[in-house]
Amino acid sequence: MRPVLYNQCVAGGGSPASCLSLFPLTEVDDIIVELHSATLPYNIVPGLTYTCRLQTTGLCSFNAPSGSYYIAILYPSAIQTWSHDPVQIDATHLFYDFSLSANKAFGDNQSRDYFSPISGNLVNDAAYKILMGDVSDPNFGFGFQDGISESTDFNDMENEVYFGVQGLRCGNLISDLNGDGCVDLLDFIIIENSVYNIYINMIPN
Repeated sequence: MRPVLYNQCVAGGGSPASCLSLFPLTEVDDIIVELHSATLPYNIVPGLTYTCRLQTTGLCSFNAPSGSYYIAILYPSAIQTWSHDPVQIDATHLFYDFSLSANKAFGDNQSRDYFSPISGNLVNDAAYKILMGDVSDPNFGFGFQDGISESTDFNDMENEVYFGVQGLRCGNLISDLNGDGCVDLLDFIIIENSVYNIYINMIPN
């Protein structure tokens, strides 16, 4: 995983030394983790929403009371991803690894494929990943999410990339889909693929 916070800090004008002191290279970015009830209507359990600093090892740690919960992962430019089943959390069940297989996510809503942040080529590795590409809502605009990668996301990213290739889109930005610190054609390749495949939230209902 890439040190997204560090990359965006440097690209946004921070010195490497100051950015490194704020965002070690072992840290990726912040994600939101929600714990939902294991039974209908699967509401968020009050008080069990966490902002979690994802590490380059893929580990994200938080403290939660014992119980059985659906785990939901939220990220500003990604499709919301839920655990395949309710997960028992207690003293002997401390880990849930989304990366092991597609079916660790509800609806098998993950992929091993990703676009290289260097070459832009489609590659894959052993780890499964959440799906990128939900950056806009047709009613509320860019920066809001509607749970699907479609034409609104494509058009808004096209506009972001237009300004990005002129050097006007660097820093901590939702539209930096590959985490290199700036918005450019490599990010547009990702949104093209997401919209082509119509990535959509899959949650229990």
